[in-house]
Amino acid sequence: MPRFFFHFISQNQVTTDDVGLIFPSLEAAYLDSCDAALEISIERLRARDDPTNDGIEIADEDGRTLMHIPFTEVLRPGKKSNIQAKYTTSQAIQACRRQMLRSDTLRSELQAEFEKTRSAFQSIQAKLAILKAGRWPN
Repeated sequence: MPRFFFHFISQNQVTTDDVGLIFPSLEAAYLDSCDAALEISIERLRARDDPTNDGIEIADEDGRTLMHIPFTEVLRPGKKSNIQAKYTTSQAIQACRRQMLRSDTLRSELQAEFEKTRSAFQSIQAKLAILKAGRWPN
């Protein structure tokens, strides 16, 4: 079963989960996060803090963010969550898989661009070393 990590976001600060929890599916992790968000919101309200800008991000073992759950999603029960409103469970899983594939593609493209940049930088460094040593070809 997959391990999911739950990062708490509050006032633009992220508290990362380094341990994670094992769930049978992303849906089970999502439902557990909604329960946790409700409990945290209640505690924050008791402390006279506003939880409406807080959220939980669910990440996989590779650190990829799979889902963001704003606390407003559980604090406003009259509104259905975007996932429930847009997708069935299998559609949500397919959408997540498409997003993960897109993320993998973008990561590969970025790595290729970084490698090109690194290569150009190394070439510039080598030419500067030659110039500094006074051995520039005429």
